[in-house]
Amino acid sequence: VTTKIGGACTRTRAKRIMREALRTVERERPIKKGHLVVIAARSAIVGKKTQDVANDIRAAFSRIGFYADEAQTESTP
Repeated sequence: VTTKIGGACTRTRAKRIMREALRTVERERPIKKGHLVVIAARSAIVGKKTQDVANDIRAAFSRIGFYADEAQTESTP
């Protein structure tokens, strides 16, 4: 989290919110193993609740097929 987000308190709060949002999403549905997850905070996180960030993470993970229980859609020629 960069200083563009705000002061030390704001940056720490953003980190806590992102961590808890990811934990919430992981508890609901298993995430694929063996991947590195990088979540970058943007200035829009200031003032957001954990549930808002969790909804954003859920949407992003669904978009990229990052849940372990999703069927693989690889086509074979």
